[in-house]
Amino acid sequence: MAATFRTCCAPLDLTAAGAGAVDISQSGATGSQVDLSTEATCLVWRRAGGESADFCHVRGSLCAADGTIRHLYLASFGLRCELPRELLAPVMRHVERLELGGNLGLTGRGGASLAAFFATAPNMTHFHAAYTALSSLRTVGDDPQLFTPAVCDAMPRVLISIRLGSGGIVGTIPSCLMTRHMQELQLQNNNLTGSLPSFLSVSTGNTTNNMSTSLRVLVLDNNTVSGPVATTYATLAPNLTLISASNNQLTGQLPPFAQHTLHAVRLTTNRLTGTVPASLAGLPGMDAMDLSRNALTGTLPPGILTGVGLRDVSLRGNALTGVIPNMTVGPNVRYVDMSANLLSGVALPPALIRAPKLAYLYLEENLLQGPLLSRALLGNAPETYLVSVRVMDLGRNLIDGVVPTDFATLPVFTAAAVQVSTAAGMRILVHALDLSGNRLTGPAPDWIANTRYVAHIRVDITGNRFDCPIPALLAYMDLRCDQDDNTLESDGGIRSGVGGGGFRIADAPSTTLDNSGSPNVEDDEDPLRMLGGVAGVAALSAFLMIFLAGTTVMTTLWMRQRNRRRGLGASMFTDVTVEMSSSPGPSEGPSPGPSSPPTPQWRSGFADASTDVEVAASAGFDTAAAGGARVMEMAATGREGRVGGVRPVVRS
Repeated sequence: MAATFRTCCAPLDLTAAGAGAVDISQSGATGSQVDLSTEATCLVWRRAGGESADFCHVRGSLCAADGTIRHLYLASFGLRCELPRELLAPVMRHVERLELGGNLGLTGRGGASLAAFFATAPNMTHFHAAYTALSSLRTVGDDPQLFTPAVCDAMPRVLISIRLGSGGIVGTIPSCLMTRHMQELQLQNNNLTGSLPSFLSVSTGNTTNNMSTSLRVLVLDNNTVSGPVATTYATLAPNLTLISASNNQLTGQLPPFAQHTLHAVRLTTNRLTGTVPASLAGLPGMDAMDLSRNALTGTLPPGILTGVGLRDVSLRGNALTGVIPNMTVGPNVRYVDMSANLLSGVALPPALIRAPKLAYLYLEENLLQGPLLSRALLGNAPETYLVSVRVMDLGRNLIDGVVPTDFATLPVFTAAAVQVSTAAGMRILVHALDLSGNRLTGPAPDWIANTRYVAHIRVDITGNRFDCPIPALLAYMDLRCDQDDNTLESDGGIRSGVGGGGFRIADAPSTTLDNSGSPNVEDDEDPLRMLGGVAGVAALSAFLMIFLAGTTVMTTLWMRQRNRRRGLGASMFTDVTVEMSSSPGPSEGPSPGPSSPPTPQWRSGFADASTDVEVAASAGFDTAAAGGARVMEMAATGREGRVGGVRPVVRS
């Protein structure tokens, strides 16, 4: 270890540069600044004694009774060298778990370096080297792939966990990684292509059978992997806990996942087709399901929200049809996003109204219709009426009727603001109600004005058909209202019957034409008698022109609404560009160093938030809840939101 320290922790001569920070962007973390001064390079190692450090007493490392190092922890140490396989070879003969992640200055020659390194570590079970640059020293003529046949041949047969996220890795994922023993494979945020790795097969006599695997965690987010998700992931991976391959180019139908161990399925922003597998409904271990931004069709499985452990579900941006099934929503469901589909039926199904912990409900941009259920219309157990909801988006549907007065007592408006501490300071979780773009009628709910100056509450009820006049208290919302003859104000502004605000169709006299084509009106309203021949014709012509213009405006608005509805299904298949988060997350394992980079985060679609997933496994994986967009996690990203479409999350 002393030789490794001298090679990888040597002070950098910064005389020419005149600074103590160097940009090492080849690692995949573009623009990352790493302090390579004498004091900062390998700071933890230096504090532990430098060349004479006893790694049996360095945090994160572990030694056996005979003094040999079994767990070698060098994550985020600030190593600055080519992968020192020869220097570490005497130690690696005994090492079982190696943590190298977060060393942006640790380089390598791709597959050649990795194959040679694997050959020195026959007993290694965990190889964790995310946020390194193991392929940065390839030269012209080198195989660009990291996982070459030589790597497959040299890979330790006992290896059960590989983490190489954010390493600039190119090439395909070979099946050799899917050994019988492999439990965790994390390769997110790279440039991998090809298809998902298939399970190895064994030949017995004249038959070839696929081999069951111990795979528990597969994370391939933010690559360019294509092709279908093989059925073997549902049939030959009985211990599968997490499968996450968002932001790729996967196609075909989803396999019938039915593993009771399954904790999270995240396949957002792909090109998946077919229906949502009924086998996913009610799985006891399921915590988070994100199938958003695909091209899924068909109806929702009857028990899609019934899982006892289920907390987050996002099916946003597909082409799902039918009604939301009547079911008993699971006791822990907190987040439901079924927006931007073609769902129909009642706007607020009783099943969702009675969900005891449902805090975030997104049903916007569907075909939901009918009135909003009030407590009185709910019938049994009115005390269960949306008791936990903090954000509810029902915008851009076909909902009619009035806004229930019960909404004024929802937790959206009554629950106290929650502040959370983030790297950017204290932030407030936003509450929101969006009923915009529907067909709501009756008096505009003036109680909403009480929220105008409340920082953490956002409300949108624009684009409806409320009765005139609009209450003066709501003037700031720029609402429309219906006239007595069921026509809307022409400009979308508030017109409370005040003159001088433009021509109103309801104010015009009714006229008919006789057989000669001349206007025929009652004597007391005849504009020709009042204004005289030519002036009367001019006035009538002006009226007709304004009437036709108003009719054209209304027709245009109606056609836009109709075309938007007709085009909604097609828009489900449009590619979506997803902004990736750069918010820091926990590093891999204990973090003794000050320069630990963020662990790769996976875009879930849940609240457009990022979360970090580390699923516990018997091999010693770090434990964390792989659960989608938790409220606190959403706040920790420091991400702003808005009402309508994008999730309202936090406000500074």
